[in-house]
Amino acid sequence: MEDIPGNFVECGSCKGGSGALLAWVIKRYSRRPRLLYAFDTFEGMPEPTTVDIHEGIPANLTGAGVGALKAPMAENIQLICQKLEIQDIVIPVKGLFAQTLPQYQSKIGNIAFLHADGDWYESTMDIFNTLYDQVVPHGKIQVDDYGYWDGCKKALHDFEQSRQEQFNLHLIDYTAVWFTKGEQ
Repeated sequence: MEDIPGNFVECGSCKGGSGALLAWVIKRYSRRPRLLYAFDTFEGMPEPTTVDIHEGIPANLTGAGVGALKAPMAENIQLICQKLEIQDIVIPVKGLFAQTLPQYQSKIGNIAFLHADGDWYESTMDIFNTLYDQVVPHGKIQVDDYGYWDGCKKALHDFEQSRQEQFNLHLIDYTAVWFTKGEQ
């Protein structure tokens, strides 16, 4: 990643554990100055759409629907960042992606690593429609929940088709994938 300029962005930070780990690695090992932008409602999941299903079950009937995964910012991401002494490079942003990503788009600048953990179709589309062009060539993109929520998978492939690109997806586990921008 050292040859790849840009900041790290996590969309769907929840309690902040993965974002804090990313920021800790940046602070300890990156020779480039980088920031980690951590976007989340911090008030739980937004409303899913009809395509947001898992194994045929609508999201709101799985226990993971509206309001699930609530993680107040001050009690979670801010606290863990203070404990790890990384609060100076982590910028938590509270709100829905559709509203906050466009507001922070110019502040973020180039993106070296994008962690898309929006779960739902609309959230995932908001992430890609707003931030994909800022991911630099050879930048890395991780999509959480690709193998879990049908809406997330559909959003990634709808976006891919809209750009007439073919992403070379690599499995992380049964649910997450990653790819390199520009690699086909």
